[in-house]
Amino acid sequence: MQSVIAQALVDGLLNAGILGLAAVGLTLLFGVMRVVNFAHGELLMVGMYISYALFTTFKIHPYLSVFIVVPALALLGIAMYRFLLRPLAGAPESSQLLVTLGVSMVLQNVVFATFGADFRSVMVPVSTDPYMLGPVVLTAARLYGFIVGMGACLGLYLFLRFTDFGVVTRAAVQDPQAAALSGIDVDKVLVISAAIAVGLLGLAAAWLMPMVYLSPSVGHTYLLPSFIIVILGGMGSVRGAIIGSIVYGLSQSLGAVVVPGSLGILVPLILFVVLLLLRPSGLFRGTV
Repeated sequence: MQSVIAQALVDGLLNAGILGLAAVGLTLLFGVMRVVNFAHGELLMVGMYISYALFTTFKIHPYLSVFIVVPALALLGIAMYRFLLRPLAGAPESSQLLVTLGVSMVLQNVVFATFGADFRSVMVPVSTDPYMLGPVVLTAARLYGFIVGMGACLGLYLFLRFTDFGVVTRAAVQDPQAAALSGIDVDKVLVISAAIAVGLLGLAAAWLMPMVYLSPSVGHTYLLPSFIIVILGGMGSVRGAIIGSIVYGLSQSLGAVVVPGSLGILVPLILFVVLLLLRPSGLFRGTV
């Protein structure tokens, strides 16, 4: 039993890497742009299909495809902001929700029409290579995903915390009008933030490809966990998304072991409700 719990702890931590990477873009969009992006999962799915197409067509390893997938999704994020979200500035929040929901439906149907509904996968050596830590098995793909995911999340946190752009971003979030009057190009900050937030999904997509099956509905698998993580950590908090991903990953894996049957999937949701009752605003506040 101890080895099973140890394996669950390791699996939960490894899953937190990619979950955090998927959630941190969502929390950045909300923290900077006050946009709840319901197309987040479908944008991740598009990145995965780009990585898949590069592998099947040009034999580019999914990890190397990141140099194409990240810029492609960053450009998609910029286009989404400029043509869909910026015109809605000052509009009711329901308008933004409906627009992003519409984007998710369009992306899913375009991918469905292009690739079909069949499940697809990418098999590379890293998909099955194991590392042994006593009785605990660490799949290479998940280990690398954790390293890259947590590294990128921490890098974004440090970038926003200690760089001039981070200071400008926090100023634009706290008071956009005062920031504009002080000479800050608020629109430029929003464009860069959208590019970073969606571009990070390209990084997550490339590292997910060796370990998951791909279908047009795969984005839904990561949308709900991303929202839970963002709310747990505090809407708009990057460090909250990092901590929230670890809490979610551990509760998910341990719940599957401790709670009998399929009821284990309820453990993260119960923990989510309890934490919201204790701290309705989440663990942290703010963009950083």
